[in-house]
Amino acid sequence: MAELLAGAAVVNIDPPLPADPQGFVRRAFAVRDSLDECQVRALVISNGTTQLAILTADLANIDPYFADRIRSTIAIASGISYDSILLNVSHSHGGLWPREHKEKLHGEFAELTPGEIAYFERLPFDYASAVVKAMARLKPARISGGTGIAPGLAVNRRERTEDGRTILGWNKENFIDEEVPTIRIDSHTGDAIATLVGFGCHPVSLGGEVPFSGSDFIGPLRNQVELIRGGICLFLQGAAGNVLPLEAFFDHPGPEVLMGKRLGIEAVHAVVDAEPREMEIERIAYGSVTPIALYRKRVKSPQPSQPIASIRKVLQLPLNPAMTLSEMEDELAAKRSDFEGKKAAGAGREI
Repeated sequence: MAELLAGAAVVNIDPPLPADPQGFVRRAFAVRDSLDECQVRALVISNGTTQLAILTADLANIDPYFADRIRSTIAIASGISYDSILLNVSHSHGGLWPREHKEKLHGEFAELTPGEIAYFERLPFDYASAVVKAMARLKPARISGGTGIAPGLAVNRRERTEDGRTILGWNKENFIDEEVPTIRIDSHTGDAIATLVGFGCHPVSLGGEVPFSGSDFIGPLRNQVELIRGGICLFLQGAAGNVLPLEAFFDHPGPEVLMGKRLGIEAVHAVVDAEPREMEIERIAYGSVTPIALYRKRVKSPQPSQPIASIRKVLQLPLNPAMTLSEMEDELAAKRSDFEGKKAAGAGREI
């Protein structure tokens, strides 16, 4: 079996401005500046016969249409099998949502702008460029991993009120996953190539009042990991559907940095002692008035092989029963009545 190779790369995918990031339905204005870069990050792993690519991006979402286009474009540009390409998006509410249809959930512009459409059309090639760059940087590598714990940062958001309703808040009784699974990939000389960090939480330290595009806590997390370990950090979003930061929706920048740094430190802590290279201890006689034996860690050569494999499975998940047409019409009428009532009371589009 051939030796393991790995390479990583970053490509900027800042949205064109002005643009409508998606996620905060109450946000009625477009962003016209950025807090930090939105990026697509790629890791390629190869053993000579099998290649796989893992990509993460600072986007709100991608629909199946664009996911297919992205993976197809990567496969053509890189030669990596379509089924060996993993796409993960951060769900940043400061990022755009590439999708086939032009309607928006909210924003300043009712439909996609020409700039947003052009941005979506370019994205598959930005993804492919990140993979091609990562492949150009392939070098002998070793992989290890560990799992950290970050208590108190995230909460189950399905809060039950005394009158029986469910709101977005803090459900203190139900499950929350506080694990920070982390994978460490180093070169044979011990330099960091990449660090993969997983955590399941909506990236909404910042609320809809913050008028910037960006990555929320994920950029500071990556910066913290890279500051300590070097290399390139990829954040993989976990099952974040019902998970919020305990302290969420701030109306000013700053809190996202604290959360990102805390998660980054925990990720490094999870793998700091997980040396991926196989080592041996060498004993050295040290001449002195008092006989001394010195011990030194040495990297074994050659390093044993590490296997890699990938498999793709399409999941068909059961859905809750859909509302009937009459139920939809009743709900729409109620929402319209509520909307008109608020307009009559003087409510505007501003937050």
